[in-house]
Amino acid sequence: MKTRFFLMAAAALLFASCSEAETENGTQDDGSAVTGVQQYSGSMVVTYEGEEYATNDIVVEVTFSEDGSSMDIKMLKVKFVPQMPVTLDVLIPGVGIDGSSPDSGTVTFSGDDIIPYMANGAYDRFIVNDLTGKLENGNISFSLYFGDYPTSYSGTVLE
Repeated sequence: MKTRFFLMAAAALLFASCSEAETENGTQDDGSAVTGVQQYSGSMVVTYEGEEYATNDIVVEVTFSEDGSSMDIKMLKVKFVPQMPVTLDVLIPGVGIDGSSPDSGTVTFSGDDIIPYMANGAYDRFIVNDLTGKLENGNISFSLYFGDYPTSYSGTVLE
């Protein structure tokens, strides 16, 4: 009897924790973004010493703040140029959301003077500047400077 009660209580908690309109990946059925985590897969282009280096299949994770005023962008397993001996996860924290809401389905964002985190901590050698971007209809695109290096990314939401 206790086991049955426990299972029923656990099931009730499970159903109460998600709204009907929300899916597992943090989007609503109409495709608009909500607070939470979104993952995208796409292409990154870095300009280094006058040459462009393109990398495909880069996963970017976007995490919205609870109040919807900012977001963190995490680029997973990035190798900026072929000469890099290892891949890194790069976190760009506290990117400002510009007058749009994650619930609206379109989010524009920007940032300057953001210290990224790589490997074991802050990496102020490659301060992020001129970051501008947009999330819309399941797509993300942004451009920025990592220090002196122009970088752009374009991707599609992973489902």
